[in-house]
Amino acid sequence: MKRLCLLAFVATLNGCVAPSCPGCITPPPPPSGPVIARVTDVSGGAFAYVTHEGHQVPATFGQPIYLDDEFRTGPGTRLTLTYTDGGTITLEPNVDPKFFQTAKCVVLSFFTGKLAVDASGKCVESQGNRVFQGSLVLYEAIPNDGTLIVTVVRGQAVTISPPGFTINAGQTMVLERGRTARPVVVIP
Repeated sequence: MKRLCLLAFVATLNGCVAPSCPGCITPPPPPSGPVIARVTDVSGGAFAYVTHEGHQVPATFGQPIYLDDEFRTGPGTRLTLTYTDGGTITLEPNVDPKFFQTAKCVVLSFFTGKLAVDASGKCVESQGNRVFQGSLVLYEAIPNDGTLIVTVVRGQAVTISPPGFTINAGQTMVLERGRTARPVVVIP
C-alpha cells in the first residue's frame, strides 16, 4: 500500500494522472491570490493554525495569509500577523478570524475572542458589527449576545455597521448586532 501511494504521489508531481490510492494524502493546492499578511510571531504555545482552501497547517514564521484563509489560536497561544502594506494584528488565545474582500476594504472577520489591530485603513467585523479603523484599536467579541467591544488606544475608528459613529483615542464603544449598545465611554 505504501509503495502504491508513493507511486501515485510521484506520478502526480510529474503531471501524470495517478490511479486512486485509498488512504493517500493528497498535497494541498498551491496558494493563489494576493498575500494579505504574513505570520511574524507564534508565541506562548503551539496551537495556531492556518486553513487555506480547506487544508489546515500549523502557523509558521513567514507563512503567507491569503484572502479567505482562516486562522486560529488555541489556549495559551498568541499569533501576530503583519499586513503586507504595513501594520500588525495580534490575536490573543482562542480567536478564529479570516479575511474577505468588500468593495471598500479587506475585512478581518472574527466570531469570538480578543485581538489588537495596529494599522490604518483596515476594517474589522464581528457578528454584524463592522468598524473602519486608523491606528491602534483593541477588539473583543462576545458571541452569546453579538457584542463587539471597540477600544481605541491611538488614532480613531468609525463604525460602518451601525453607521457613522466616531470613536477617538481613549474611548470605548460597545456594539451589539449592528447597533450601539452603549454610548462612547472615555477610558479612565
